[in-house]
Amino acid sequence: MCYPYYIVYATKVLSIGELQWATLLALQSAIAFGSLLPIGKIVDVFGRKKPLVMIHLLSMLAMPFFIYGDFAKLIVFFLLSGIGNSMFVAYQSLEADLVPREYRGKVIGFTQFFTYISASIGQLLGGFLYEKVSPQMPFLLLLASTVPGAILTILLVHEPKKKEV
Repeated sequence: MCYPYYIVYATKVLSIGELQWATLLALQSAIAFGSLLPIGKIVDVFGRKKPLVMIHLLSMLAMPFFIYGDFAKLIVFFLLSGIGNSMFVAYQSLEADLVPREYRGKVIGFTQFFTYISASIGQLLGGFLYEKVSPQMPFLLLLASTVPGAILTILLVHEPKKKEV
């Protein structure tokens, strides 16, 4: 819902310059790349569920820095979101643990199909909310979704006792 509007919001509402935006994106990529291997190790040692919950918590902490940001606050936002993005390795690991090898292609294909359909609908909704309600609204809804997302992950996600190979 928010992805296409980050740059629009940052440049139009927060008055972030093009070079500042490029610097922030480079920072996020550097943080994500630098944290992938340590987070992968954490996922292997401590399990998949805890990092999945952390994704929601980091998003909850990060989003106000974006919504009400200036350049310094956006540095914090991109630091937290870069680490959070790296934690998606936990989802991929859990998917591999749960799905037998012979079905992984189909399951991943279905998951990606559903993701792209949902993203398309969400982006249309986000654009409508951004234009007709408030530029902050898509981001506030994303922030609000982190709480139920974390709760649902805690309650419904269970790591398998036996991992698929």
